[in-house]
Amino acid sequence: MTTNSLAERLKKEAGLQAAKKDKEVLHAHYVASRPAVRLFTDTGIRIKFVDYNFLTIDPDCITYLDAEIKRNGIPGITRAGDVNISDVSPMETLEDKLRLKILEDLVKEATDAALGKTKDMGTTRDMSQVLGALSTSKTAS
Repeated sequence: MTTNSLAERLKKEAGLQAAKKDKEVLHAHYVASRPAVRLFTDTGIRIKFVDYNFLTIDPDCITYLDAEIKRNGIPGITRAGDVNISDVSPMETLEDKLRLKILEDLVKEATDAALGKTKDMGTTRDMSQVLGALSTSKTAS
């Protein structure tokens, strides 16, 4: 890849991550006293708690659960507040940071190579001499 195409990919990736951050939506977070709970709203929407938690952005689910909590209709369920999905799933955020770091490193390496600032890894002649010496050496019997 050329330096320009890598730089363009880096800009695009950084732009996508910034847009993703701007579009982050708060999810309503509900907690149950039991590890697995299944409910159905009056309109037939299924609500499933997994590992004591339920996250949603569906206004019908939020309205239903808030009303039930307010009238104490479902014991053991409380609203924990609103959370960003990146707070709940840090691996997604970490993967985005890692992807950006890899692209930055690739751009730096390509730029250095274009400017002739590459690392000196020795020559093929040096390596062939080493390999030749190894192949002609006697092995212990």
